[in-house]
Amino acid sequence: MEPLQRNLENLEQVEISPSDVGHVGQYLRCAINFYKDEAQRQNAIMELIEEGTGKKGEWGSTLVWADRIKPDSCWWYKQFLS
Repeated sequence: MEPLQRNLENLEQVEISPSDVGHVGQYLRCAINFYKDEAQRQNAIMELIEEGTGKKGEWGSTLVWADRIKPDSCWWYKQFLS
């Protein structure tokens, strides 16, 4: 995630690989597909996001230290919550 944060300020220098384009295509197919219910759609998207980030997210966890908010998902990079 660190390279992504650094590259957001220099988007014109970001190199996009054929693999990146393939992942985007997979995500779009997954996001617009029809599913039996919302839970199936969310599970399919969660798998793609975790694969793309290379890290397992914390999905639907309550953050006790932050007034018990409950984000859809979060990832940690060192001490930085995203």
